Amino acid sequence: MCDIDDSKDHYGFDRINISCSKDGKNKSKKSIVGIVIGSILGILFLIYLGLSIFAGYYAWTEFPSESIINKLLKSIVGSLFSPFYLFYIFLKISFFKAK
Repeated sequence: MCDIDDSKDHYGFDRINISCSKDGKNKSKKSIVGIVIGSILGILFLIYLGLSIFAGYYAWTEFPSESIINKLLKSIVGSLFSPFYLFYIFLKISFFKAK
């Protein structure tokens, strides 16, 4: 027992790292992959939110003489399906040159 092996304890068994947290996992280190995925999802959500606001505003102001209920329904549908609605508006403006 003159040799001291750091991988063994006093009784000759392999050392194991024991965490004192509830589920036994060390919570001090955050996964880089989790941070990257979270930031990408956050950025995509902000882009979708911006597109939704723009599409809702455009749908509201497209026909100013319509009733409030009709404007509200168009704005809600335009906001929910904003990528498709903005693509439709792009095609409408580029092919028919009208607002």
